Amino acid sequence: MDTIGQRLGKCKELAGCISSYCAVTNGIEVNFIYNTAERRRLFRQKVYDAPILKFVGPESPIRMSKTGVSDTLGISIRPTKDVFPLTAEDVTFILRNNSNNELTCGEHCEIAFLDSEGVWRKLPRNEMFNDIGYEVRPYGSRTVIGKLSPKAFPTPATRYRFFHPIIHNGKNITLMAEYEMR
Repeated sequence: MDTIGQRLGKCKELAGCISSYCAVTNGIEVNFIYNTAERRRLFRQKVYDAPILKFVGPESPIRMSKTGVSDTLGISIRPTKDVFPLTAEDVTFILRNNSNNELTCGEHCEIAFLDSEGVWRKLPRNEMFNDIGYEVRPYGSRTVIGKLSPKAFPTPATRYRFFHPIIHNGKNITLMAEYEMR
């Protein structure tokens, strides 16, 4: 594991493409944000090669049929820009609580993009996040950030959906905001 860590730190071609690696039963698991044959080959060639390696991660973006609301019960989420540049490493949103009750949220989010065939797909990205709860007081707001992984999966120029779960009055609600990247 130390050898992998040292070599991976020096491998610029794979920087930002791996979310984690760890020892598992009978092997070492390498979790690619976007798992391609070329990245597996590079890992074996430049980092470590052994039969105990197990490469995981999506090999193609998966279909995503999730939905949400952008405004409900006086709670809304909106992007800070209608269009973000393709070079962006994150996207930002303003969560507003114009209700009479506190809401709770965290840093977890999901992002989907519209592919060339008109199908919504989950955007491959590093989904490591702080598991923490934030309270947004009545008539308060919070900036919410969605981290992208453009080195692992270049963000295509298209429409996107940002999903952010909250809890309001004991009810789980998925907020959704749409934006574009060009």
